[in-house]
Amino acid sequence: MRKGITRRKFLKVGGVGVVMLAVGGTAFRAGEVALGIGNESGEQGMTELAGKELAMVIDLQRCIACKRCISACRDENNLREGHHWACAIERKVGEPPNVRHEFIPTLCNHCIDAPCVRGCPVGAMYKGPGGLTMWDSKKCIGCRYCMINCPYSMIFFNETEPRKGTVEKCHFCYHRIREGKPPACVEACPAKARIPGDLNDPYSNVNQLLGRFRPERLKEGLGYKPKVFYIGGPIHEDRY
Repeated sequence: MRKGITRRKFLKVGGVGVVMLAVGGTAFRAGEVALGIGNESGEQGMTELAGKELAMVIDLQRCIACKRCISACRDENNLREGHHWACAIERKVGEPPNVRHEFIPTLCNHCIDAPCVRGCPVGAMYKGPGGLTMWDSKKCIGCRYCMINCPYSMIFFNETEPRKGTVEKCHFCYHRIREGKPPACVEACPAKARIPGDLNDPYSNVNQLLGRFRPERLKEGLGYKPKVFYIGGPIHEDRY
């Protein structure tokens, strides 16, 4: 939870002057367009991202492990076969007959203190509008320092056209956000388990959920401040 926003403040915000809609047991603000950064006509621009800190909550209790998020990301971004910006941690836990399957969807965490950005010698990996971690294939020299620095292994090297010899990764479907649309993985999820929003807006869907549940983040102890939060866990970070 971000500094300066307490659980009490979340609960207070949730009950004052906000029209809410109940959707599948999760409350969302009525009229919020996409990530809360557009307007009713869908108009969008980079200037509207100023001061935003975009993040995502993934509800593991709602997730049905259908992998629609993975295929939607691949199709939306025209990724080559076998290459995914949206992935998942899968693991069988326990011993027969008491075995269960853990499925934790993953994507770039768009860390506030992103080690990939600090490790890029040419500025090809950078923090863009909305606090998103972006990459510039024209600047990338293929040194892969960002891949080495990423503790989540969510940056990939492209050996084929059209971005041959450069790195690539999730950019939160920035091209869709500018049009007032949610990321493709969010739109494709049939269980509505992926909830995006603005951490700097106390009324956002993300902050509503962070105020109601105890969120977890992968490898949070490293101090990079990842912005993908998990609820409905636990995520058993020690296993990964």
